[in-house]
Amino acid sequence: SMVSALMGTGLIIGIILFVGYQLQRIEAQADRVYESGVMVKLELDGLKTELLALESVVRAASGVSDESVEVAEIEYTPVEIEHLQKEVENYRDMIMVKRDTLASVDLSKRSLMMDLQIMFWTSLFFLLVGVIAAVLGYLSWFHKLRIFRDRRQGPRVDDLEVFKEKGT
Repeated sequence: SMVSALMGTGLIIGIILFVGYQLQRIEAQADRVYESGVMVKLELDGLKTELLALESVVRAASGVSDESVEVAEIEYTPVEIEHLQKEVENYRDMIMVKRDTLASVDLSKRSLMMDLQIMFWTSLFFLLVGVIAAVLGYLSWFHKLRIFRDRRQGPRVDDLEVFKEKGT
């Protein structure tokens, strides 16, 4: 009974310390994941805005063949237009990479949630086991309850009476 009480109490304290440590670890990891998610989202929005601006210049220049084009009071030569067309392709590639990165960040967020759920359910189980063991142990210890009978010394008198009643 004393062993059950002390083991249950030790299990409760151990689970509380373990959960506290794991929550600190998960919190630090969550900060990094969410921060990177925000940064990637901001970069993706900026790239989309720049791509729209470049595409508007390239679209305006698509109708003109060998002349300079003026867009938003800025004059572009045909060489610059070619360079901008290559930049548009580069921006599209960068946007695809940022989308893939954002998908990876979303997977990391789901992984963090799964870690929290697993930790919650396992710690709840072991906490309940510890509480039950501690309560039964302390009750047994303090009130001298005999939850499990000690059969090493032979059958008890009340056990023999049960057998005698069944036999008659």
